[in-house]
Amino acid sequence: NIGMVKLARTLRRAEFYEALRAFGFGTRTGAGLPAESAGLLHQAREWSERSLETIAIGQEISVTAVQLVQAFGAIANGGVLMAPRLLSEVRGADGQLLRRTEPQRVRRVVSHETANRLQEMMRGVVLEGTGRKAAIAGIGVAGKTGTAQRALPGGGGYAEDEYVSSFVGFLPTSGEARYICFVVVENPRIGKYGGTVAAPVFRRTMERVLALDGSLSPTVSEPAVAAISSAADVMPDLRGLSSTRARVQAARRGLALRLEGEGELVIAQTPAPHAVRGAGDVIVCRLGEAGDFPLTVSLRGTPLRQAVLVRKLGMHRQLAALVP
Repeated sequence: NIGMVKLARTLRRAEFYEALRAFGFGTRTGAGLPAESAGLLHQAREWSERSLETIAIGQEISVTAVQLVQAFGAIANGGVLMAPRLLSEVRGADGQLLRRTEPQRVRRVVSHETANRLQEMMRGVVLEGTGRKAAIAGIGVAGKTGTAQRALPGGGGYAEDEYVSSFVGFLPTSGEARYICFVVVENPRIGKYGGTVAAPVFRRTMERVLALDGSLSPTVSEPAVAAISSAADVMPDLRGLSSTRARVQAARRGLALRLEGEGELVIAQTPAPHAVRGAGDVIVCRLGEAGDFPLTVSLRGTPLRQAVLVRKLGMHRQLAALVP
């Protein structure tokens, strides 16, 4: 924050305001979303004596997720701001092309050289800075962490112990950037910094995206490819989830699910977690209450959130080999 304030003080208010507007802040993106907000950016003549400094550190301004992605996209695109597109094309039931949305250049906001320097800085954030947990093996990632105080309702300042944790990044950094992802976690329960809360979510999300993009697979190291691909070839671990969440997780993987018994939680499943999937496999989940788990149950490899859910629902028995 101190560095940003010092940099901002080298600019005139009008210069700073025009630069923010050039990146798309304070105006609707025109993406076609209903009731899109323009965010909050007062005109420079309405700023107070401290507005330049507070805006430089992210206060006294609000932006939408689409605006932020568009602005970071300009850096990824070599300094050119592009209009966001929701649809690339529309085709009829017979496959005939009905409408195509071509990429639309809005304006150049910074020089190519400046954009390259910013890209280098953001690569450094992931390689050796606060965004190290966003790193993906074999793929260059550039990004920025964010940790902000939550604004109080009605615009009366900021909450003392409530935060918004975020991470925005794009990849690959070699050649033409293809993907940009923005993760926002409102008022996280554990931790508060974007680098520890949001950056890991970015990494897990983009690993799944890369698993679907065969054109980028050769640039990923072999261990990383194996780890990404294997997740889709084995049975998920549904133990500890509610029946509703278990249905969602099975549906996401294209698996049929059958529930047996009564209760709030999945206490056992067949085939076992991490077993190799076969064509037409059906997961049979036995429902029960937290107290129905065996006296000693191994949850090795189970996501920590599931074990925590079991505990919150009243399980006080011994959990063996519990690891995150």
